[in-house]
Amino acid sequence: MPGKKKAGKKKKKSGKKKRPNGMLEDPGDVVKRLHRVYSDACAKKKTVACPGLKDSMKDCFENNHLLVKFVLQPILGFTDPELSNVSIDPVVQAVRQERYRYIKEIHLWDIPIPHEHLANLALMLESGVYPVTGIELTDCSIEAISAARLVQNSVLFSLTTLCLDYNEFGDDGCIGLCDGLHGNTMLLSLSLCYCNLGVESGKALGQLISNTAIREVYLNGNNLEVEGAIELVKLAADQAEIESLRRADEKQAEQEALELMNAKEKLRVRTALSGDESTADTSGSKGKKKKKK
Repeated sequence: MPGKKKAGKKKKKSGKKKRPNGMLEDPGDVVKRLHRVYSDACAKKKTVACPGLKDSMKDCFENNHLLVKFVLQPILGFTDPELSNVSIDPVVQAVRQERYRYIKEIHLWDIPIPHEHLANLALMLESGVYPVTGIELTDCSIEAISAARLVQNSVLFSLTTLCLDYNEFGDDGCIGLCDGLHGNTMLLSLSLCYCNLGVESGKALGQLISNTAIREVYLNGNNLEVEGAIELVKLAADQAEIESLRRADEKQAEQEALELMNAKEKLRVRTALSGDESTADTSGSKGKKKKKK
């Protein structure tokens, strides 16, 4: 009798990690190419690459996952006669060149942003290709005209959080910012701490909050004074009252419509039952036959 064959161990199937939906190549390869394009952009613009960002990119392509949070910080004590310190512009150029649609957050700390570079960032956001939901530009020497340009076409953005702390653009910058955010339906949180805001900013922010989806505003370190604070709170409170009354009216209208629908339904049922009874009576009378004498 032939001996039984020894059961061998099944070989594990070798293969690459499953790609995210809609991707035709591995996430690591996408980030690796972005890393290369970013390095080239820095060289062309004669700007030093951000060490932290390069490390994050390297970690992503080595572990085959996407980079969604871009954090840039300057190199402390950096001095080079031919290169400038870390800049946002090479990042924007690399993302747009590669059409890297996976970027969700941008964080810059203590990196001066010229108006031209901020305009390029705004153009990237306005394209609608990149679903950036959070931007933090802290202590970036943003001027009033630049703050207004950043959100000039904010209705095209997917931003839900915007932080511009420690940029002293004053009332002019705040008013321009509020004008640009008018009609925006996505932004939920706005932080303008230590931005040298005064009384006029209070009124502009009050109108903004009362006409948009913004629910969180951070204004530490400013000088709105009593008048500016009152304007801010008053306009927001007035809009909240109007919104409350509108919702109450809508709820009452829905309740009345529901009651009317129920009444119609009851009437229909009664009519149907009455019709059935009439039919039954008619059928019964017709079915009776006269007895022969």
